[in-house]
Amino acid sequence: GLEAARLAIAERVAWLAAHEPARLGQILYRLDVDERKTKNLGPERPDLELADLIIHRQMEKAASRARFRERKEEDSRGEDRW
Repeated sequence: GLEAARLAIAERVAWLAAHEPARLGQILYRLDVDERKTKNLGPERPDLELADLIIHRQMEKAASRARFRERKEEDSRGEDRW
């Protein structure tokens, strides 16, 4: 489930942070994770915090797409009223 995905993402994030930090930065940029939030990670488990930020952002984008799709469907039904 979600916790397994979170741990898998955290594991990959930790590896990238240790071995390819520039690539991690590129991935976070491409995923549109708020850079300000990445700068304020706690010292305990930054990998888990980054995983949470990634998951949260992906969920935000999915919700936004769903809202857009609904609005588009409503607009297309409205065209028939002319």
